[in-house]
Amino acid sequence: MLDEIDIQILTALQLDAKATYADIGKRVNLTAPTVFERIKRLERMDIIKGYGAILNQEMIQEKFAAFVRVSTIATIDTHAYTEFLKEIPQIVDCYDIAGEDNFLIRIETGTPEGLGDVLKKIRLIPGTLRASTVLVLSKLFERSYDISRLAKKLKTA
Repeated sequence: MLDEIDIQILTALQLDAKATYADIGKRVNLTAPTVFERIKRLERMDIIKGYGAILNQEMIQEKFAAFVRVSTIATIDTHAYTEFLKEIPQIVDCYDIAGEDNFLIRIETGTPEGLGDVLKKIRLIPGTLRASTVLVLSKLFERSYDISRLAKKLKTA
């Protein structure tokens, strides 16, 4: 189970994943070795899934984004279909959804032509019925998980 110190450590990591154990320890009043052990425990619990850099797509020329709703035949094997989608590197997110469509994917490419190429690949996957595209004009905001929600749950539990 998570405690208030775990929440503070997770908050510190969200603010700066490159922070040292000593820096985090100063924030939460623990020694660096204790912070290290707590972080390792959070990793083992799969609360922390990994660390990575948040890239600015505009600076690396991936300025063109779209969401695509994909409908498939009723008997499709979701796992197998997802494996086909994973082979397309421009697909950055994929969701199994309820409703009229089966999948919602987010694509990032450098050009509209690049999007067209990805859509052709999707339409060639066995079992694809339809791919409906919504173009992104601009990203208004982006956020990671709000750790304060978890802190509130702990206080009410």
